[in-house]
Amino acid sequence: MLRFEKNMKHYSLIIVLFLVANGVRAQQGNGVQVRLSEKSKEPMSSVVYDLIGSNDDGYFIARLKKSYLSATEIIIEKYDQQLQLKNAKVLSGTVDGEILDYTTAFLFNDKLYAIGYAYFRDGDKKVAYLQEMNTKDLSTPKDQVEMLVMEGIEKDRLGSFRVVKSPDEQLVGFIGFPNDGKIAILDTKKQKVPSTAIVGVFDTQMQQRWSRAFQLDYREKDYTIIDSDIDNKGNFYWLGVNDDAKVDGKRQYSYFMNVYSRDGEKPTEYPLSLDDKFISSCTFDIAPDGGIVISGFYSEKDLDDIKGVFYTRIDPVSRMALSTSFKAFDTAFMSEFMSARKASKGKELNDFDFAEMILREDGGAVLIAQKYYVTTSTTTDNQGRSRTTYTYHYNEMIVSNINPSGEIDWVVRIPKRQAASSTAFLSYTSMVKDDKIYLVFNDNERNLTETKENKIHPYNGKKSVAMLVTIASDGSWAKSALFDNNENTTLLYAEKGRTYKMGLLTF
Repeated sequence: MLRFEKNMKHYSLIIVLFLVANGVRAQQGNGVQVRLSEKSKEPMSSVVYDLIGSNDDGYFIARLKKSYLSATEIIIEKYDQQLQLKNAKVLSGTVDGEILDYTTAFLFNDKLYAIGYAYFRDGDKKVAYLQEMNTKDLSTPKDQVEMLVMEGIEKDRLGSFRVVKSPDEQLVGFIGFPNDGKIAILDTKKQKVPSTAIVGVFDTQMQQRWSRAFQLDYREKDYTIIDSDIDNKGNFYWLGVNDDAKVDGKRQYSYFMNVYSRDGEKPTEYPLSLDDKFISSCTFDIAPDGGIVISGFYSEKDLDDIKGVFYTRIDPVSRMALSTSFKAFDTAFMSEFMSARKASKGKELNDFDFAEMILREDGGAVLIAQKYYVTTSTTTDNQGRSRTTYTYHYNEMIVSNINPSGEIDWVVRIPKRQAASSTAFLSYTSMVKDDKIYLVFNDNERNLTETKENKIHPYNGKKSVAMLVTIASDGSWAKSALFDNNENTTLLYAEKGRTYKMGLLTF
């Protein structure tokens, strides 16, 4: 089974975990090659949560190891070009008597760095530190380097750090958010307490280019950062949404694109508007030419529904919208999700999450969404004790193709039904190569021969295959088994029980 943790922006390696089957073999004729290592045994009480990346020395992954007697440990593992484990390093350390809480590691300028933070109670501050690691043996011969300091972090406020890299990977940005990814003002009954965020931009030698703290005038409980990034010049961008008060009985969201120039004293804010349409969900990315691309779903009725796809391109200099295009889902497409009668009456879709936007090398983009919802079931035993079970559903996908001029060429539905009590083996991974889009997800093996899209068999962890869906440039698609159960390479981590294999997918 494929196990999905996260997709890492700006990383060519995507984390995928799957069930190791006997007699694994690559399928021919689907444009994909699969190579797996020999089986190894996982450390007890551990789980892989991040595929860091690769260089000439090998491949690097991060593993969480839980202990009943100590805090969770993070282990960095190195695999050679033959996908064999060579080294493992537990991240640990202290600064001025305070324990460093390491989060993960990343590759930058062909060097491996771990990032951690320490909380200093006497000053109510949280400090991010960088630890360089030797990519040969994972040793740490140098001391930790202080990168960012967040002031005014009270004990009950989490505080978090993010790392982003510029498209040309010549700059790296460290961002400190005061309350677990939110930038705003904390409301209390007596007063408003300012929350201060901080950003620092560094070059390939980890020399600071600029750093600055800033505030936003929003209530913390209403404002959320959707995504953040830096461009090749070191300007810092983030996309935020504010949950406004209800208007005419309907909840309102306001989306803002924010830019913090290295030469500016405060962020510049640009509201996003689709006139009479609602933005249901969206994200952004920075194109190779420095332009800002924002895309997502819109609705004509409600924030929780979707009518179609929108795509906006913003000029990198004036930061004004150059073009905005829309594509409403037509009746035939909507009829794949509902009855023809409801589709003809203009009923919109719901429960779809905007998953990712992939910028293509030719200036176009691919937008991917999937239907996601959670159901609950509560039972009561003879003693009157209640137990609630959660089931996570990841169903059909919507894939949209945007051409380089910003027009939406086509939108297709990819049938999929997944449900389980854990999200670990649900969802999908993706790759765009030349004129094809590849999707990989766990599926019921009976769907290999099922031709009726409304008769898709649910995946529940049994009789599973790793399904490969190949979408052509005209929107037509075909599916095949990836296997039985780097220029364009996806790193795999395979597990069955307490054994695992490393693998490479080459498109």
